[in-house]
Amino acid sequence: MERVGLVYPYNRKFTPFLRYGSLRKDFRELRLAAPSGWGMAGKDASRADDGYYIGLSVASDFQSELKGCDTVIFCDYSLPLDFEKHIYTKIEQSMHEKKNIICMLKLEKETERKIRTICAYEGIEFICYGDEPDTNYLEEYKPEADLKIKTINTPVIFVLGVGESTNKFDLQLALRDYYLESGYRVSQVGTRKYCEYAGFHSFPGFMLDNSISEADKVFCFNNFIKRIEESENPDIFIIGVPGGIIPINDILFQDFGMLAYQVSCAVRPDVCILSLYYNQYDHNLFRDVNNSVKHKFGYEIDCFNISNIKLDMAYSIQKRKMSFLNVDYRCCDEAANTINLPDRPVFNISNGHDAEKISEFTQGLLEKYAEIALVNEA
Repeated sequence: MERVGLVYPYNRKFTPFLRYGSLRKDFRELRLAAPSGWGMAGKDASRADDGYYIGLSVASDFQSELKGCDTVIFCDYSLPLDFEKHIYTKIEQSMHEKKNIICMLKLEKETERKIRTICAYEGIEFICYGDEPDTNYLEEYKPEADLKIKTINTPVIFVLGVGESTNKFDLQLALRDYYLESGYRVSQVGTRKYCEYAGFHSFPGFMLDNSISEADKVFCFNNFIKRIEESENPDIFIIGVPGGIIPINDILFQDFGMLAYQVSCAVRPDVCILSLYYNQYDHNLFRDVNNSVKHKFGYEIDCFNISNIKLDMAYSIQKRKMSFLNVDYRCCDEAANTINLPDRPVFNISNGHDAEKISEFTQGLLEKYAEIALVNEA
């Protein structure tokens, strides 16, 4: 069945789905709508992230866009927006019009129950990706008699960021596209809670559960990855790690990179990509960051990505909360081109052609490592 989808409230959190993956192939027509105050009405969807041209226009009139569509995707957002006024009323309109609903938002339990009940009564499809199933992770992934780190035999690619919001999700989807189109079986764990919508596993919630010890998280994550490997038998395993790897400063400490450290203790990568905020960097910065990762996590960075997101340092320190600014992707090209690292290339995922280059680079590294392994076995 040819479907017509409507995405609301469209913003840069959803843009990676338009650039990569099968979403646009899943719908005969895809419409985008954003609140009028967000300044995107009548503009190309690329206005949301200042990346390369996409070719879809953004509307501001949700009601008119609702007509003629059969599925509404309520996407995640980071911009200020009143849920009751701008989201829940639109969900009610969608149910009244008997539209299928895909929700990427974390809903209150009672709100989700109410929506699910109405949709079931009206015969409307309702899919919500916001919550994880209730699971006792210590019983599920950490048997007391098996306290050891299991080897992951599949080649692993890590996607890390110096901080949150550094185009990591774009990198993950771009890598997935490339390897799937190249005929590989791909297993993947992503940085967002609705990765199942893109066909892979979301980052497990137990890694953020304060009731589980740090050591138990390492064992649980290792077993979590091992079980995926055993059940899916992949050729390649892509793991995106949420958050940052180091404190930005004494105020913006990003949990001191503990999550990245725990993941690195649980799984060893074969290839590692590190994404940075946009800035004018010199060569020493890349050397220092690589040395920091090497000594803290036990492996080196293979290549870098300069995101088209700039950390608004002054405002972030003032508010004691990370705040970001979009940067035109061509500025990132200029920044990347000024850096000449012989063994660790610098890419710009937001320019429309480096997605393939960075994927080919990782593939070349893995093929080289495979050849070395064969020689060593001979």
